[in-house]
Amino acid sequence: MANLSFTQGDDGRYTATATANGKYALHVEREAPGLFAVRQSTKSGGAKMSCPLPAAVANGASVIDWVFDHGYYPVELEFISSTAVTSAELNETTE
Repeated sequence: MANLSFTQGDDGRYTATATANGKYALHVEREAPGLFAVRQSTKSGGAKMSCPLPAAVANGASVIDWVFDHGYYPVELEFISSTAVTSAELNETTE
């Protein structure tokens, strides 16, 4: 389990970064509903691209629970929230 630390940027958005070595479950609790995005890169320091998300996650509620499988690992991740995050964790699965 890895706790994610979101920080607010100059643009008002909250971001956190992580690296995953396989399929993972993401749990995020936020102060209010709002937009949520994930950007990914499979190359260290490489350009990040948006990861398609279901509407229920992208236009998310205040709590997000979702399992991700990017298909290529390791993957560098950037999580972006339009609202303050109170807690978040990433758990790599063994499946």
